[in-house]
Amino acid sequence: MNYKIINSSSNGICVIVNDIVAINIGVSFKKIQPFYQKLQLVFISHCHNNYLNKDTIKKLAKLRPTLKFFVAEYLIDELLTLGISKNRIDVCIPNVEYDYGTFLKIKTFTLAPSVKNMGIKLFMNNKKFIYATETKKIELIEDKDYDVCLIETNYENEEELRYCAYILEYENRAKDTPLSKEQTIKWLLKNRGDNSIYEFKQQQEKILEKKFEILKPILNKAGEITKTEYELTAYGLYSCIEELINAYEHKVEELELLEQDIMDNYRPLTKAEQYE
Repeated sequence: MNYKIINSSSNGICVIVNDIVAINIGVSFKKIQPFYQKLQLVFISHCHNNYLNKDTIKKLAKLRPTLKFFVAEYLIDELLTLGISKNRIDVCIPNVEYDYGTFLKIKTFTLAPSVKNMGIKLFMNNKKFIYATETKKIELIEDKDYDVCLIETNYENEEELRYCAYILEYENRAKDTPLSKEQTIKWLLKNRGDNSIYEFKQQQEKILEKKFEILKPILNKAGEITKTEYELTAYGLYSCIEELINAYEHKVEELELLEQDIMDNYRPLTKAEQYE
């Protein structure tokens, strides 16, 4: 089983499996142009713009009039407004297996995000593939021996999420949707096969690097003071702030000790000495 991650970020999501199945079309048509002619089925998990690019979907549907779209009921109206006829839309029900002949069987499952969302399992050429994104729970999804696992994670563990707390828009979204890497690894250990391959679909770092780019000179200057090299990440910024605070407190303590030493060991000058 082969797959290609066309893009995986807030700018757009798209994965193509065995050249014939596209999972989410949240990218520009230019990005999928080398692949669109072989596609037979498009699965869309949910309605966020970086998963469903309306302009690309419309153009793809027009250029490939026999292409099928595989979606949950909550996305039917969205596709109809894009001019895709009902006979081209296959509606999926969670945990029901759909047979597309000898080359493909599909089963979807409900995820637990802030919007209606589906994950997907593909069974192709005696291989098993699973894809899940923007969910905060995966423990209840059981099916052993996956060959390929694509799971979105946006932070390592609860401790790192707390490091990101000062970026409120990130924390509020992340704690309610994507899994931690720690959660995902536990699930993989229970469900992967002996020869499984897996990728963590992680958006956080690119987003944070863009946010923190303006702080790079400050991090570099702070690194000179603390003799530490900081990464341009939430964790790196948190560590930088923490060490600068420690360095400041240490310097204050040194000054207080110096002041006390002066008071204990040196008498003030007399007026006569001051004028000499």
